[in-house]
Amino acid sequence: GRWYVTPVNATVQGLTARLTATVSGSAPVVRPGGYFNTRRSGHGLFLYPADTVLAGLWYTYLQDGTSTWYYLQGERPGPNGIWRGTLFRSAWNGSANTLTAVGEGLLTPTGPDAFTWTYTLDGETGSEPFTGFGRGCPSLGGSAVDASGHWYDMARAGTGYSVQLFPNYEFYAVFAYDGRGQPRFLTAERNGVGAATETLALEQLTGFCPLCTRSGNPTRNTIGSIERRFAAGRLQGFTLSGSYTAGVSGTWNATDTVTALGSSQGCQP
Repeated sequence: GRWYVTPVNATVQGLTARLTATVSGSAPVVRPGGYFNTRRSGHGLFLYPADTVLAGLWYTYLQDGTSTWYYLQGERPGPNGIWRGTLFRSAWNGSANTLTAVGEGLLTPTGPDAFTWTYTLDGETGSEPFTGFGRGCPSLGGSAVDASGHWYDMARAGTGYSVQLFPNYEFYAVFAYDGRGQPRFLTAERNGVGAATETLALEQLTGFCPLCTRSGNPTRNTIGSIERRFAAGRLQGFTLSGSYTAGVSGTWNATDTVTALGSSQGCQP
């Protein structure tokens, strides 16, 4: 908000005044987790601590509607809650990735687990409101499973997974590449929580670019399958195989034993 102070001198004498304003308060807390725009569902941002920084994965679409993703990294926010991260595009050469800075992302808290997402990407700037997917953990074998976060196989750094688990829902985003080494995201989800090992349909989405008009829900194509594995209450790994469609060339096959990139979301509601 804004505050106005108007000094008034009711005498005929000159007046010298000094005003000191002290504003105190606490910024809304944006916890680690997954976020999206409720009016433009189909893309979003996963944001989790990794060592001294916050690591973000923004899954969205190119101008032709095909899926893509960007990696973000920046120091953790200060007392005002604002987070600024460098926006990188990744490319894959068959065995390793290369990151190229292509812009910047800015997170400005607007409420608990809500923020304005502002970005500059390839010289274009946009902004939209993001809010949390949800909270909580499922139970497997009688124990809560706290696995919502970023995961990767150290032998194939530059690829990975973001996991969002709710008490009755599983969501997996795969950060992969096409036959030309361009970054592509794939998804898998299921209602309810299955057994320790489950196989889900692997889907490729076609949607809307960040500054494009959203004409409807993204279209989905099942392009293969993904197996996710839990053991002793922890996420162990994935095996997946998929062949791209809808104008995207190549395949993506992986058998990964995964490690957490940083901290998880936790189980608080």
